[in-house]
Amino acid sequence: MDDVVTLNSLMNDLLLAELGEGLDSLADRLTGLYEGWRKMGADQASVAFVGAMLEELGWWRGRIDAALAPPSVTP
Repeated sequence: MDDVVTLNSLMNDLLLAELGEGLDSLADRLTGLYEGWRKMGADQASVAFVGAMLEELGWWRGRIDAALAPPSVTP
């Protein structure tokens, strides 16, 4: 039973890491779009919309990083 729990934990960590990489890829592409629109003088509503998506992706990336961090042990 312990082996199954350990395997499940490792698989979950791998999945979270891959999800994080996927979010990073999306964020990189959206950042390029955001910067391009901002420099071109696109309408503020569109720029703000993409900016809000980038903030949300950053928030989710932080959640993934926190889930992958080893638990801190305090004496």
